[in-house]
Amino acid sequence: MALGNLLYPHGVVFTSQYLRDYLIIGMGVLGTTVTSWGQFFISSFSFDKKIEKGKIGYSQMETYWGAFLTDFFSFFMIVATAATLYVHGVALVSGEQAALAIRPFAGNLAGELFGIGILNAGFMGLVIVSLSTAYAFAEFFGVPGSLNDSFKKSKTFYIIFLLQLVLACIIVLFPAVSLFKIIIATQVISAFTLPPIFYYLIRFTSDQKLMGKFVNNAFQKYFAIVCTVLILVASIVTIASLFIKI
Repeated sequence: MALGNLLYPHGVVFTSQYLRDYLIIGMGVLGTTVTSWGQFFISSFSFDKKIEKGKIGYSQMETYWGAFLTDFFSFFMIVATAATLYVHGVALVSGEQAALAIRPFAGNLAGELFGIGILNAGFMGLVIVSLSTAYAFAEFFGVPGSLNDSFKKSKTFYIIFLLQLVLACIIVLFPAVSLFKIIIATQVISAFTLPPIFYYLIRFTSDQKLMGKFVNNAFQKYFAIVCTVLILVASIVTIASLFIKI
C-alpha cells in the first residue's frame, strides 16, 4: 500500500490546490534532503578533515550510507504519520505536536522514538547549517576557519558559528513564530537554488585537468545532468503554480 502510493497516491482528489501544495511540499522535501548549503559544507568539511586521496573512497561510502539511512528512516516517518495522524484528520503544525499526537494511535514508544528522532535531527541541523555558513564566510573573505584551529587562531570563524547557534535558539523561543512555515519557505528556496549550484559542480567534477583520475564517468555526469534538469523544471512549474490560478 505504502509503496503503491509512492507512484500514485490513493484516495486523493486531484484539485488545483492539492497539486499546488504537492509541488511546494515536494520542493521543500527536496530542499531539505539535498540542500544547497550542503554542497558547500561537504567540500569545506572534507577539506577540514584532511581526507587523503587514497581515503576518498571511504568518504564516498560514508556519504552513500548516510544518504540511504536518511531516506530509509524518512520514508517510515512519513508512512507512520500518514497511517496514524492523517487518517484521523490530525493537522500537524510542529514536530512536538506530531510526537504527542502519534501516541494514541501507535503507542507511547512510537511517540518517544519520533520525538527523539526529531530532536536529534534538530541538533544536527542546527550545528551543520551554522558550521556551513561559518565555513563559507571564512573561505569567501580569506580568514582562518577550521575546527582544528584554536579559538584564538580562527576567532572570526568561531564567533560567526556561535552567533548563529544563539540566534536560532532565541528565535525558537518566540511562540508567535511559526517554525513550520519558516522551514517550508527556507527549504523550498533551497531547492530553487540547486540547479545553478549543480551546473558549476558538474562542470568542475567533469573537468579532467582539475579532477584527474577522480573525474566523473559518463554515468555520473549524465545522471547529474538529468537530475538537475528535472529539478529546474520542477522549480519553474512550482513558481508558475503560485501565480497562475487554475
